[in-house]
Formats: sequence, C-alpha cells, structure tokens
Amino acid sequence: TAGLIVAGPAGAYVGSKIGQVVGVAGVLIEGTVSVGVLFAGVTGTVFTVKQLQNEEKRLLTIGGKGSEQVVLVRPNVTVDPIWNDITTRVRRSYPKDSGGLMDGFPFFGDKVGEATKKERERRDREIAFSKEDEINTKEKVFLLVASSLNDKRCLPGYVYRELIYEVKRRVEGRKQHTRNNLPLKGRTVQDITRETRQDVHGIIKHITATLLEVRPGFSSSPRITELSAMAVETLVFGEIYDDVFDEICDETRQQDINLETKFSSLESEAKTKDVDLQKHISQEAIISIRRLPFYHSVGDKLRCCVELLEFVSQSGTNHNMGADFLLTLVCQHLAVAAIPHLNAECAFLEEFAKDEQLLQGKEGYALVTIQASIHFLNASDDIIQDVFLVQD
Repeated sequence: TAGLIVAGPAGAYVGSKIGQVVGVAGVLIEGTVSVGVLFAGVTGTVFTVKQLQNEEKRLLTIGGKGSEQVVLVRPNVTVDPIWNDITTRVRRSYPKDSGGLMDGFPFFGDKVGEATKKERERRDREIAFSKEDEINTKEKVFLLVASSLNDKRCLPGYVYRELIYEVKRRVEGRKQHTRNNLPLKGRTVQDITRETRQDVHGIIKHITATLLEVRPGFSSSPRITELSAMAVETLVFGEIYDDVFDEICDETRQQDINLETKFSSLESEAKTKDVDLQKHISQEAIISIRRLPFYHSVGDKLRCCVELLEFVSQSGTNHNMGADFLLTLVCQHLAVAAIPHLNAECAFLEEFAKDEQLLQGKEGYALVTIQASIHFLNASDDIIQDVFLVQD
C-alpha cells in the first residue's frame, strides 16, 4: 500500500493525532513521478530513490538525517507504449521543408522561413544573454522553451502541437464513449478513470525528449534540464489542464463533497460552541492558499502550499510551535479557507509533482504537511472538537 512514513515534525502529529482518529500508522499518499525522473540519468539530479522489490513503488527521502527525514512512498509511472508509436508516427509526418511554409502553404519560398528562423534566434539570444536581474534563469528557460514549442516549423513545436491535439482527440473520444455507455472492451474502470493522466505523462515525456534532442542546450546542465522539463509541463497544462483536473475531480468527488459539507457547517457549529475560528488564523495564509485553484501549473500550486506554511509558522511564533500545534494550525487554515475540490487539488500535486521539486527547499515538506492535514480533516467527524478545541 502506498503510504507516508513520517519522522520529525509531521511524524509526531501523524503518530499521536491522526493515528488515534483514523486508526492507521501513516497517511496514505497516492502519487506518481513525472518526467523529471525519466530524465534523472541525464540530469544527474541528486535525490534518494530506492526501488522496492516489486518495482511498483519507490521510497523518496526528503530532508536531512534521522528524525529530520520524511519518506514518501510513491508509485512508479509507466507510460503507455502507445505514445512511442504515436510520437514515431508524428515525427515521420513532420514536413522536412517546413521552413519554407507559412501555415502549410508555400509563401515566398525559403526566404520567409529563413527570416523567421533568424528572428526567433535573435529573440532567443536576447533572452539567453539578458542579465540575471532582468530575467532570472528560470524565466529565461521557460521563455526559450516556449519559443521552441510555439515554433510550428521546428520539430519540437510540431511534435508538441500534434501530441496536444492527439490527447484532446482521445479525451473527446472517451467522453463520447461514456455518453453512449459503450462496453469497456477488456479495460477496467480504473484504466478508464486514469487514461487522461496517463496520456499527459506520455506526451510530457516525449515532448521533452524531442526538445532535448533538437535543442541540446536545454540539457547543458542538470538544473537547466530540470527547468526545461518543468517548462514543458507548464505549457502542456496550459492547453489541457481542465481535462486532467476534471478526471481527478471525478475520482475524488465523494471525498470532496463530504469535506465541503463539513466546512459549510463550521461557522454555525462554532457559534453554538462559542468557538473563535479566527483566533490563530493568518489572513495572508488564507489569501495564499485560496489562490491554489486559480493556478494550473505544479510549480505555482506548490508555491501556494509553501506560502501557507510560511505564514502559518509566522502566526504561531508566539505559541509553543510543536509538531501537533503546527499541524493543527494548518488544519484550521484549510478548514477556514474552504477551498473547493481540496482532495482533487492535492491529488493533482501528488500525481504530477516531480521528485526534484519535492526535494528542493520547502516544497516536499509543504506537500507532506498539507496532505497529512487533509487526511485528518477527511477522517474527523467533529472538526470543531478535533481541530479548534485542542490545547494551544
């Protein structure tokens, strides 16, 4: 079973509080590894990944040593082999003379193609050689990747456009299949409910691989390669986020309905029990976490989680900020913020956050802490009693 083995700050809470309510030793986290791991051999990124015997799960160690470590057990992502065939077909269909075409039609021959190529190269040089205080490295890589993938005449741009179209076509086909109540034809219900996510993992892998092949500068260092993969992911979700998130929402619908029902009755219950819901609430933290649904990229969503924890920690500096109280504060903020589809939001991050992102700085701890809090809120039958009436 996928799970969360927690030591350190979050561990004390999981063991002492969630274990009592849920009756389990750890918090279940179902997640996957995105393209970053697929390129781990190329990038040389340093992280601790131990392959389990059945090769279906991995241990990802976050943090320092001993009690400072948090270990996530994450399933491996297996990309559907069909995307190898689809990508091969797309690459073979790439028009070799596309540099002289304008949207598929001959237009002033090769001169326009050459002029367009030179203009793009000029813009790319301006971005690449701009000063760090003008455009930081992360923004530079994103702009350069976007330039390549938006160029319909280059192979990465062609592959990007065609694979995005293929995913959308497959999504529409599945919707039609569901509307018509057609038979599964050998596939399980679980296969059907995860197909869009599997497709997205597949195209992120192949678009990134094509980009690194054609633009070797994007693999010039581990950090640049990692940023390039993140940029590809961000651009892909800019096109098909709604389809992916809708699929996750279908999966977590009952959990989120139950949780939102609990949140909706908080104020009335608090008045009945004379409880001040706002006593330890940071409005900055509420603002940060309420931005979560409006972002479509993993990086932006993780930043909301990190900001939540930072503001919560600051608001608790006048109290004994032990592990229990920190997790209690996070639960309080999530309950007061009452974000729609909270389980789906975290499931999205578990699915698509790369190991590298979770191992850098605060992102991994933020996701672990928030996921532990959500599991506790899901399990609680009385949020006022369990979260707001605990001892400071």
